[in-house]
Amino acid sequence: MELSQHFRTIWRRRWRILGASVVVAVLVGSWSLTRPNLFRASATLAVTSGRATAGESVTRDDTLFLTRTYAELAETPPVVADAALQSDLSLTNAEAVRRLKARAHDDVGFVTLSATGPSPGDATDLAAAGAQALIAAVAEQQDEALQEALAPLEAEVEEVGDRLAALEPGSPDRTPLQARYAALLGSATERRLQPVDRLAVISPARSEPSPVSPAPARDALLALLVALVVNSELTVVLAALSDRFSGEDPELEVTDVTGLPVLARIPARGEETMLEAFRTLRTNLMFMDSLEQVRTVAVVSVDPGAGKSFISVNLARAAATLDVPVVLVDADLRRPNAHYYLDVAAAPGLTELLGGRADLGQVLKRAPNHEGFHVITAGSPVTDASRIVGSQELSELLSRLDWAGLVVVDTPAASVFADALAVASHCDATVLVVDLASTKRRATRSMVEQLRQVGAKPIGVVVNRSEPSPRNAYYYRRGNGSGRPLSRVAGRR
Repeated sequence: MELSQHFRTIWRRRWRILGASVVVAVLVGSWSLTRPNLFRASATLAVTSGRATAGESVTRDDTLFLTRTYAELAETPPVVADAALQSDLSLTNAEAVRRLKARAHDDVGFVTLSATGPSPGDATDLAAAGAQALIAAVAEQQDEALQEALAPLEAEVEEVGDRLAALEPGSPDRTPLQARYAALLGSATERRLQPVDRLAVISPARSEPSPVSPAPARDALLALLVALVVNSELTVVLAALSDRFSGEDPELEVTDVTGLPVLARIPARGEETMLEAFRTLRTNLMFMDSLEQVRTVAVVSVDPGAGKSFISVNLARAAATLDVPVVLVDADLRRPNAHYYLDVAAAPGLTELLGGRADLGQVLKRAPNHEGFHVITAGSPVTDASRIVGSQELSELLSRLDWAGLVVVDTPAASVFADALAVASHCDATVLVVDLASTKRRATRSMVEQLRQVGAKPIGVVVNRSEPSPRNAYYYRRGNGSGRPLSRVAGRR
């Protein structure tokens, strides 16, 4: 799916996405309100590097590394366990780990310890205990490092002392050993006096006056933002998997898939709005801006039951009301319907005419109660329907009907038989019927490509079973509509 189509899919379903996201936000906000109050207290410690105390140059990166190291140390299980013990709170180690957090400041050598609790006092006690536990842990680390550094010196001091004790008072080896012994003692003393890293509390633990949780407004807003993103992407995925038209913005969606304009939207209900929709289709078709005259029009659909015959009959009926000679040719030899809709004899018809068993005058029937509206029914059933509709005789028949201002040709379902492509190739233009309830997008896109491959000229789409326009519904409720009822035609699509 292209990026532009991706966002158009989201935009078409924006109200559904927004509604679902609002429901999620309300549920999260309601859940947040049920949570107990949680208070937070913080204590800030200054980190002093031993190297800086000794007068050495310490860079900002060195200080940042040191503060981050001690912030991580503050969250280790031993330090947290010590803090829980010192706080005198009934906390398990797991609870203390969850409630005590440390953060290193990037710009200065500070570490802030934050603790949460069900009351301001609990939070303050845990934060203060955490600060003391961290200071003790750092001091212990420094002491361990000192003892590790002194261990070899003290071992050598003991060795040299033992050697001195074993020498005679006047031994010549005594003087160098005494010098070595004094040097070792000086080194040990110097190592003990070297500055070490220190932590000191510069801001004692204090609790915030208001609870930090629950925050239903904040939680609901975050849930809304996350739900908008998740629901939008989920909608795109579902739309791609379903492969059906959503019906929320059919004109834009159908145009995206087919690259063709929507000539009319036939509503799913409402006789007056249906009549107006067919008038719109008639006008768009007969007076469309085209360099070539559109006189013969094939009406095709991807699947059976899309309403192709219903559209064909009512398009021809609407065109006939303009006193334009109209001929409806039922080329759907597999499942003919025109004779049923118009209440005329099924035979003789197209199969007899193209088979040479009847002439045009015999098969051209006038539709009852419609002056200037003629129909050529499908005729008797045949076994070689594809040969008949694909023959040159059909093209010659359409040429002989040049006295008609509009010739509408009904066709079989294209996904079942190839007859529709053959018929469409003989016509000036092709109108594709899309049923929002059943037609699939990939099949529709493929249908348009196939029509162009056989030389047909798809010029637009009729969207069937669309929701009626609110403006038209209001207009006809006021009683301003007119026109002959669809009667039995409206009942079978």
